[in-house]
Amino acid sequence: PVPTATPTPVPTPPPTSSADASTVPQLVIATVPSDLPTYDRADWKHWIDADRDCQNTRAEVLIDESSVSVGFRNGELCTVDNGRWLAPYTGTAVTVAGNLDIDHMVPLANAHRSGAWAWTAQQKEDYANDLSLDHHLIAVTASANRSKGAKGPEEWKPPATGHWCKYSVNWITVKAAWGLSATADEWTALENMLGTCSVDVVVETGETPPTAEAVPPTETPIPTATGCNEGQVDLNSASIEELDLIIHISAARATGIVELRPFSSLDGLLNVSGIGPSRLADIKAQGVACIG
Repeated sequence: PVPTATPTPVPTPPPTSSADASTVPQLVIATVPSDLPTYDRADWKHWIDADRDCQNTRAEVLIDESSVSVGFRNGELCTVDNGRWLAPYTGTAVTVAGNLDIDHMVPLANAHRSGAWAWTAQQKEDYANDLSLDHHLIAVTASANRSKGAKGPEEWKPPATGHWCKYSVNWITVKAAWGLSATADEWTALENMLGTCSVDVVVETGETPPTAEAVPPTETPIPTATGCNEGQVDLNSASIEELDLIIHISAARATGIVELRPFSSLDGLLNVSGIGPSRLADIKAQGVACIG
């Protein structure tokens, strides 16, 4: 599929917390599409110097997370040479900046699989260098970062089990802020890690996360007719061949649409396997789908 321009996600507020409980956003559960475009790390430009002060994103993170004033490699104050960091994944104290990697809490390749494959080049650059969310970019030991790679929590967890709670909360927060989905196995692993928190952690809605393979209700709802214009494809009456004309709708997904009819809104497409928030946004932007 050819990615189409979609609005740059606006980070949502962080989860709330109190002495007795905290909440985390709820993620959309979706399978990784079988026709996923190939991931290319070169598409995610980093590290950049957004404010043109000669300190790139890596340097900004190192400066922010050091518990002492950092030292620079030379008088230009561009490249961080030393400081004091406590690498969260391993609990290791580090004083030499060269021994640290800057890790994306949700790796770039994982974000790609979770819906970001459809982002524009600018959106990918914004994500790769985002300093607005705490713990989206973190200084960790090089060995831990390379061990983690692009794995999700269902495949890799921090060696320091005392960091599992914070890791899962941060992972969920980043994905929710950027409109990224999670797989069922990933969500199960996150829930297990949330169970290590010292306070109760509640998913915002208090319900089971929505799934891309949800079973339709027993009683068929009556769709709200919004009308279709000439040239649009009606989800409630179009043939599989006609549905296949909609961007991101393959023959298999068209069959899924037919099985889930009737739809009361385009948002119902989230219940079709392989259609997540990013793909739904593309479908809406295309303007060819409608509810008749």
